[in-house]
Amino acid sequence: MAKRRIFSRAYKRQVVEEMLSGRSTQAQLIRQYSLSYNMLSNWRNVYRAGRLGDESGSKVLEARIRELERKIGELTMDNDLLKRAAKFAALQEDGSGLLYSGPVSDPSDGDAS
Repeated sequence: MAKRRIFSRAYKRQVVEEMLSGRSTQAQLIRQYSLSYNMLSNWRNVYRAGRLGDESGSKVLEARIRELERKIGELTMDNDLLKRAAKFAALQEDGSGLLYSGPVSDPSDGDAS
């Protein structure tokens, strides 16, 4: 009994892309790579469903997404801090942000009564 052949995702993707690009017909690919009609049809359906993608590429994208989400969190915290600092600085300029904000006494005329 013949041993079953195992094809990588990259190989399947290459064959299907060759067929879909029009460089070779389905019959030519079946003869060239010794494939069955059903096998090539299944590969085409799986390709169209998006399941012949590179798995390592998706892991890289997931890591990049995690990194960007972390960076967004940092920038959000920095932005909140800067907004609070700007609000505090505006209060300081008005004088209403001082710890002691009671009435300002007029300077004395020199006479103490």
